[in-house]
Amino acid sequence: KILKYIVLLLLLINLLIVWRWRIAGDVVKEIAATATAAASINKSPSKLVSPSMSSIPQFTEAKAAVTPLPAINAPLKDILESLKGRVQQHDANAACRLAEELFRCDYLLPERKKIIIKLQQESQAAGLDSATLSKLQERLASYKAKDQIDQHVCSGFENQEGLEAWRFKFIAALNGHLGSMEDFTAVPYWNPDDLNANIEAWRAFQDHREVFLLQAANAGSSSAVLTLVEEYSGDSSIMRGPLAVLSKIRPDFKQAAKYSYVYNLISRDDAGNNHYVSRTLQQAARQLPSQELAAAKQEADRLFKSWS
Repeated sequence: KILKYIVLLLLLINLLIVWRWRIAGDVVKEIAATATAAASINKSPSKLVSPSMSSIPQFTEAKAAVTPLPAINAPLKDILESLKGRVQQHDANAACRLAEELFRCDYLLPERKKIIIKLQQESQAAGLDSATLSKLQERLASYKAKDQIDQHVCSGFENQEGLEAWRFKFIAALNGHLGSMEDFTAVPYWNPDDLNANIEAWRAFQDHREVFLLQAANAGSSSAVLTLVEEYSGDSSIMRGPLAVLSKIRPDFKQAAKYSYVYNLISRDDAGNNHYVSRTLQQAARQLPSQELAAAKQEADRLFKSWS
């Protein structure tokens, strides 16, 4: 009887797993259909600029800021118009700064408040040992300190124009701002859980992510190099995640080998990532002819030398 119950339990577990995967598959299909339908609308790149900021051009060449940016942690309401004006003058640094401040006030500040409330509740729970309580209080103090700074920066700011952080980060990246290229490919400056409300952001992410990563890597960004290793090996978080169908970067083992070789040249003390990169090279060696692997090594050497 016990064996019979065990078999029935295992069968039930398998049915639950299959059911969950079918639901996940339906969700992915729905997301893909939404993305495809939206991609057929507003194909003009100019549509990537919101109506309230339609006069802001898109840029392809980096232009250095003529004057320093406003002081760190200056109230956003005091510097908003200045930053917007500088963005109009093709200032990529100003576009990046504005993106960060909008992201801070519209997303990070309210999200941090939720975390603070949760930590306060956890720290007041009964039965906590002293070590756990100490760690909770330490985290709480850190979040409160950041919250106090952000409260100062965001006080009096109301986003009446509906300015979106991702658009300014995107503009900065298009304008050749290296940090913004890295940011835009790694951090969603929009709500990634609401695809329908942020379809333009996802489109921009899809269409430009590989280009931004390549430009950043060619400029010497080690994080971009590592991300390209992940993407071209088909082993990145995006390729594994539920939004895999939205990624346009496809595995390319020659490129994976090239950027793996580059990463080994620029990082010699990162044991975890170096192990991962070595594994990628072994995988590429099994997939590529020896001459293609050698060509990837030569390209990596040339890229590394170009950084001086």
